[in-house]
Amino acid sequence: MVWQNWEPETTTTTTTSSKITEADRKQENNEKLTAKRAGFAEANAKKQEAKQKKRDAAAEAKAKRRGGSMLQAASEVKMQEGTEEHEKQARPYKAIVLMHLSGGCDSYHMLVPIDCPLYDEYKIRRGDVAFEQNQVIEIDTEGQQCTKFGVHPSLQFVASLYKDGSAAFVSNVGSLVTPLTGADYMYTNAERPNSLFAHGHQAVGAMTLKSQIAGASPRGVGGRILDRLTEQSYTTNSFSISGKSPFPKGYRTPVEIVSKQHGVVKLDTYDEWAKSIENMTMQKYGNVYAEEYATSLGNYLKSSQYLYQVLEKLTLKTDYDENGVLSKQLSQVARIINAREDRNAERDLFFVKHGGYDMHKDLGEDSVGVFGELDEAISIFVAELKAQGSFDSTLFATMSEFGRRLEYNGRGTDHGWSGNYFILGGGIKGGRVYNDYIETFDYEKAT
Repeated sequence: MVWQNWEPETTTTTTTSSKITEADRKQENNEKLTAKRAGFAEANAKKQEAKQKKRDAAAEAKAKRRGGSMLQAASEVKMQEGTEEHEKQARPYKAIVLMHLSGGCDSYHMLVPIDCPLYDEYKIRRGDVAFEQNQVIEIDTEGQQCTKFGVHPSLQFVASLYKDGSAAFVSNVGSLVTPLTGADYMYTNAERPNSLFAHGHQAVGAMTLKSQIAGASPRGVGGRILDRLTEQSYTTNSFSISGKSPFPKGYRTPVEIVSKQHGVVKLDTYDEWAKSIENMTMQKYGNVYAEEYATSLGNYLKSSQYLYQVLEKLTLKTDYDENGVLSKQLSQVARIINAREDRNAERDLFFVKHGGYDMHKDLGEDSVGVFGELDEAISIFVAELKAQGSFDSTLFATMSEFGRRLEYNGRGTDHGWSGNYFILGGGIKGGRVYNDYIETFDYEKAT
């Protein structure tokens, strides 16, 4: 009976126990799965923590090897960042103004050797257009075969800056790919600049300093300089006061075109159309040309609005005389330089142009006019810069697409090669004629 009584009980118990275990097993499996997942997560967290500790330990050891803790290293980085920011804020302003003497300037009529044997050759070669030695403004130099030179009588202010040490001449400058003698030019295929003696091609080559490459694809040397400065975190700006030009344009440096007559021109209805302009210029188009056009349009509209507002509230320091095309251009340059602090500018580049130098005839008379206009415009410009306190931080340089032939054609001079140009600024080492002046005016002696 006991066995009999036990067996049914056992059977009953077994049956009941079987039903409970099935339900519990599902719950138990879920709990195990949850625990396993939690275990994996915890293990992974510990693994990552161990890796981080290892990295921290390595960094700590490295910092100690350098002579300090990680905290000290972090402090040093912070201090360095602060120093760099301070240095950036303390960078002195600098500007370059390049003036293109358009047409091919006869600069051997601008800078003449005197009181030396070279003058005798000059007098013979230049014929009736040659200056007498007492007609030019005498300046002194050193390191040249002649210690005295004469400056064109119409460039009185430029000559005075030279004597004060704020101007210098750079002689015998022209486009060149490789050293080239007269014989090389006449009888060999030595590489030479593209389209010699052609105004347009030579002007582009002079502005890119890649005269062997046709066109402006190498970009302007001024723009390329700003490209590099931008890479060094300088705040750079490029302006042309004489329309489109290769010189101020870089690969990543855009050019702000400023009207010589009206200055910075803004869109009067910009505020009214700002939202539409933004929608139009921010839209994605189907080709790269449309994208570039839209982006450039938006950028130029915004920059013109901004620059106009900055310049509008400032006035020049002097009673600027804007008579003449050249004075108008330089007055716009002066206005933008005057706003350098408001614009937070560090490096500015300007391009201006003065025409009238293609003197195949009437060289004697016409040179008096163009050099006189040039000299007067520069004197007004320099007076304004000095009043602003920006003359010492501005470099003014001249260039032309080519020089003129040394030989007088009976009325003027024809397209040549090298020439002489002047630079000026309060911060330059002036009072010198740099680069070797030509050795001879006699073709038979030339090499």
